[in-house]
Amino acid sequence: MLRESIVAEGKLKELRMLIRERADRTETGSAYVNRMQQCLELMNIKLRNVITQIHGVSGLRVTEAIISGERNASVLLSLYHESIRNKKATDVKKSLTGNCNPCYLFLLKENLHLWKEHQATVTGVDQQIKALKE
Repeated sequence: MLRESIVAEGKLKELRMLIRERADRTETGSAYVNRMQQCLELMNIKLRNVITQIHGVSGLRVTEAIISGERNASVLLSLYHESIRNKKATDVKKSLTGNCNPCYLFLLKENLHLWKEHQATVTGVDQQIKALKE
């Protein structure tokens, strides 16, 4: 015999749907991060060697500076968190030496924009979840 299953109703059902939606959106957002990483790799910019997340604070600062035209490795190094600058300065400078192809820069910029827009939708779902819990 099968056990009786629980069918969620009301707020619990809504909460489940919102949590699933948030998980789907988070997973989809990782595709933009992967595309940004690919663009950086194609330009021989190896951020992956020095930071774990290009969508973290330091990674976003450096990526935005590269998109804006900054190429000086010392200036880009100054955008990293202090702990990274202190422990990995030489590696960071090496990882930032690349060739910034206009096509790859365009794709990097577009995917960063799409990721940010996507993050805003995740925030909207988070707000809806919070409102439902209250």
